[in-house]
Amino acid sequence: MAFRHVGPIVVAVHDNQTPLADEWTQYLTLLRELDLELKGKLELASGVIFTDGGGPSSSQRVEFNKIVRGRTVVSAIVSESLAVRGIVGALSLFNPTGLKVFVPSEWRAAMEFARIPPLRHLEFLQMAVSLGREVGDTKVLKRIGL
Repeated sequence: MAFRHVGPIVVAVHDNQTPLADEWTQYLTLLRELDLELKGKLELASGVIFTDGGGPSSSQRVEFNKIVRGRTVVSAIVSESLAVRGIVGALSLFNPTGLKVFVPSEWRAAMEFARIPPLRHLEFLQMAVSLGREVGDTKVLKRIGL
C-alpha cells in the first residue's frame, strides 16, 4: 500500500494484499492528522483508492472505524475485485453513503465522487501512477491504460 495526500484529498494504491501493519499505522496517522487539520471535520476529506484486491483486514477496519466515528468520509474505490466489494460492504455499515466502488473504466466518475475537480483529475491520476510504482505492478492502473 502506498498513499499520498494533497490538502484534504488522499490517493492510495493497493496491490492484492492486506496492508502491512506499519503501512496501515501510517495511513491511520495520516487520517488523524487530517482530522486535526480539518478541526475535527474529517468528513471534509475524501479519497480515491486504486486496488487490485487488497484492502484492510477486519481488525484494520475496526481501527479505521474508530477514527471515522460514524462520520461520512467520502472514498471512491477503483477495482474489479469481488473481495473489495465485500470489504466496502463491511465498511459501509459504518459509512453508508461515503463509499462507492467503481470499475477501472469509471475512473473519472470515481474522481468526481471523491470531490476531485475535473481540472485536477489527471494530476491525481498521475499521483496514482507514481504510487503504483512504489507498490509494484498493479493491474487496476493498467486497466485504465496507464
